[in-house]
Amino acid sequence: MDGFKFLRYRVLSERRAIYEYRFFQLLYTHLEERSFNNVYEQLKQDEEYQEALRAENMLFEQYEGLELLEEQRKVIEQWTDAVRAKNTTYSMVIFLMGIQCCFSLLMELADLR
Repeated sequence: MDGFKFLRYRVLSERRAIYEYRFFQLLYTHLEERSFNNVYEQLKQDEEYQEALRAENMLFEQYEGLELLEEQRKVIEQWTDAVRAKNTTYSMVIFLMGIQCCFSLLMELADLR
């Protein structure tokens, strides 16, 4: 390996080490900030989730107060069920992709490839 290639390799290796250090430092800090280890407690503490929950509850009360025909309610409820099913599937795909990325990262860090 000539001097330039060695220097380039070393610079890239140092950048990667710095990046990995920052990544793990950020991850560790984030994990340390989470004092609860269950979903319910995490959601209770998440302000964005709580705001969305308040909005959902308010809108549901308004929906219940509407004087809709049974057929209209059924169509709206089927539509919201379809939206929820789509969002649930989307969330699962994203979750699995995240797990796949974590696994790939761990394999790379452990040099198992």
